[in-house]
Amino acid sequence: MRGLGGIKEALLDLLQMAGVPIHPWTLPALVLILAGLFSPWILANLRTGSARSMLKRARVLEGAERKAMEAKAMAEVRGNPYGYIAIAEECIRMGRLELARQAVQKLAETGKARPHLRRLRAELDPDDLPQTVDAAVVVIDQFIESGLLGRAAERLEKAHKKYGDKRELDEAEGRLAKARSQQGAPG
Repeated sequence: MRGLGGIKEALLDLLQMAGVPIHPWTLPALVLILAGLFSPWILANLRTGSARSMLKRARVLEGAERKAMEAKAMAEVRGNPYGYIAIAEECIRMGRLELARQAVQKLAETGKARPHLRRLRAELDPDDLPQTVDAAVVVIDQFIESGLLGRAAERLEKAHKKYGDKRELDEAEGRLAKARSQQGAPG
């Protein structure tokens, strides 16, 4: 432990400079106090690692055994948003998208880690529409500007089904029609 000796000496020097009396039990006590303070996060990380291992072991199982192992992994990270993120990422890597969707649903129920939630939802359903009409129009306009008029038309149709007849969608439809007429014009 040659590398930790320097850290230990530095900590002891700092404590002595601060006027803290150094006894043989000071450093172990400090380590125990820090471990106690950080134990919730340490335990959550241990449970998340355990859940990942369970998912990896469940790969070789079939049927009811596999389902039981997956349920046990989900129970292991219960209530921990970052545990749900880890399970979802692992399941996406393994191609087990249904379990990944369950983990993402549990993550959504926690109400935390919204950026990760959006990223995971986009990975699971890449053609899913944005949550607002304005965001859908931005995506449609990007397709139009890129010359991907077919994709823009598909997105526009999906947006009409999801959001109904909105003025913003009608304006995007006008821009799409204009782009189609310009593309078809001799140039």
